[in-house]
Amino acid sequence: MPIAGALAAILLSQTTTTVELDPTLKELVDLTNAYRIEQKLGPLKLNAKLVTIAQSHTVDQANRAELTHKGTDGWMVQKRADAIKYNWRRIGEVVASGPTSAADVLKAWVASEQHKKLLVGKFADLGVGLAKSADGTRYWTMVFGQSK
Repeated sequence: MPIAGALAAILLSQTTTTVELDPTLKELVDLTNAYRIEQKLGPLKLNAKLVTIAQSHTVDQANRAELTHKGTDGWMVQKRADAIKYNWRRIGEVVASGPTSAADVLKAWVASEQHKKLLVGKFADLGVGLAKSADGTRYWTMVFGQSK
């Protein structure tokens, strides 16, 4: 059974758009924004709806011990965003399994041209997720969005 514990802890306020992340996910956001600034791009803003879909998809992957963009419900990121009523113009997602630190997962995504395109894409909003599978493998998801 995957542990939700501190690594997957996300506190979403029901009355505001404030998002509080655990330190590992906060580090990932900070490193991602530092990378974007190095690339002469603006930082991404955490979005509670995107954090919710990123985390739920990450837990789904960890529960199955399967790296995939498709959820057990058959949904891809676009449908997950629609279901939570994130009114998107552009939406994208990167997933990973294995890296044990925020720095390592970002390094892996930057090394992949396909993933790097999303990291430097024309997005304003960001959601992140992290969960462990039963065997301890870490699963990571980052969702990028640009609302209408």
